[in-house]
Amino acid sequence: MRAQFIWDDQYTIVTNPIIRDWSPAHLRAGFQTGLFGDPQGHDFYRPFVTLVDRIDFSFYGLKPWGYHLTNLLLHMANSLLVWLLILRLGFKPRVAFLTSTLFAVHPINIQDMVMVTGRCGLLGLFFTLATLLFLMRRNGAAIVGAALCYACGLLSKESVCVAPFLFLAIADLQRTWRWRQIGARLVVLVGITIFYGALRPAANAVWPPEIPHTLWLLFLLHMFPKVLLLYAALMTMPVLLYTDRGLPVIPVSGLLLTMALTGIGYWLWRRRERWPFFSFVWVFITLLPPSLLMVSRSLLYDHWAYPALPGFLLPIAIAGAHGLASARATIRTATRWILGLLLTAWIVLAQAHTLVRLTNRDFFRWSARFSAADTMRHNLDYMP
Repeated sequence: MRAQFIWDDQYTIVTNPIIRDWSPAHLRAGFQTGLFGDPQGHDFYRPFVTLVDRIDFSFYGLKPWGYHLTNLLLHMANSLLVWLLILRLGFKPRVAFLTSTLFAVHPINIQDMVMVTGRCGLLGLFFTLATLLFLMRRNGAAIVGAALCYACGLLSKESVCVAPFLFLAIADLQRTWRWRQIGARLVVLVGITIFYGALRPAANAVWPPEIPHTLWLLFLLHMFPKVLLLYAALMTMPVLLYTDRGLPVIPVSGLLLTMALTGIGYWLWRRRERWPFFSFVWVFITLLPPSLLMVSRSLLYDHWAYPALPGFLLPIAIAGAHGLASARATIRTATRWILGLLLTAWIVLAQAHTLVRLTNRDFFRWSARFSAADTMRHNLDYMP
């Protein structure tokens, strides 16, 4: 909570007149303009984020610590929802505890924590998880709760649109759902998505970016598998994190990797145990929406992996739970040491990555050491 207002916070908080009061005009403006108020239309439609910023401004004014406290509370809430989701999926309490604990301390979310505007990702995951938890309840009232959470999620971040696909993955994992039950829930979510799509033109917001469909498909075939491998490496060893990361350069054919990942996915789907395929699909689906920005900007952002973490960490938690429950004392002891060292390393890395991002200049100077993106140089040139 020692961080200042960083990067996009200057536009969404410091110089944003819309969040300064609760007048009807400004409330309407929050739903009629993009997040940054870009008149050119190259903006994101996230009015719920603007609403949360307005609430924070009412309590804290322009004191950064209050906004960062809200982000911290959102991340803690997401950790709790991850725990609840893993339990509802039928896993043992120890697996749920390990997954949520690993999620809570993982450094990949540092940018979402130190930059107030990063709450878009925090809110997006919060409402995605809440939507899934409501959908898993088998009564009509829960569908209303899912609809409200899904609508708020779309108004927080566009990538929440993957929630229906994640629910299909859950239905495949549990194998207890009837198609009529699945269909009724999907119809509600699709209807909300259509209504949301009709709202966006009123805000003059353009997302996804206007890129040729063929270019995006080629990216998915040739580059996206390499992106998945890079994010897998970052989630496993989050040692060097920075923003505006270039697309990965891996001396292997992207098409060959696509075929290999397709084969692995099919093999996992054929397995009797469903959770490996569920984890695989969760990571793939949650990283799919940012691929549109990867194509248009030729850049990656580490925090895009934040919603993929629950699916990625689940196998680690299952392996850890098996090790802790082993009949052999040596395996139990080794598992405790491995998990303890992993948690300690991620906590230390999270603190270290926070300390190098406490101010605007520190944030850009750190990333400029590793990123060749023009945005880094441009922002450093305009630093006071």
